[in-house]
Amino acid sequence: MNETRNRDIKDTEGYRTVQVFIQGSEHIPPEPEKVPNLMIYYIYNYNHDEQDIFTKIAKYHIDFERIHPFKDKNGRTGRLLINYELLKNDLPPVVIAKEDRVKYFEFLRNNEVNELAKWLKDLSTREKERMEKFGYNE
Repeated sequence: MNETRNRDIKDTEGYRTVQVFIQGSEHIPPEPEKVPNLMIYYIYNYNHDEQDIFTKIAKYHIDFERIHPFKDKNGRTGRLLINYELLKNDLPPVVIAKEDRVKYFEFLRNNEVNELAKWLKDLSTREKERMEKFGYNE
């Protein structure tokens, strides 16, 4: 069993200190020594960006995945951030189904912010409709 899976969140090592490569991607993330500054700019820019929430989430999700700030689990972390931001903005979370993974990775690979934004909005709308069928109304 992988010991890192069961570590306490406080025991994480922070940003990566090694060069990483993303399996199946031609994109090479920045060198590890650039990551802390890139993340400072990333967070600052995110917090000061006032565009449509779905476009904002899509843009910064792609940026996060391209920076690839951690040695491992960047995809999961990035998708959690998508849902965190949706919920923070009173929008239903999204589920990226296994059969949609290829589409999702193509949006990332091709830096398709607008297409990813439209897709996330559609997924969130579908989740809202699904929740309403189960009687969830605000």
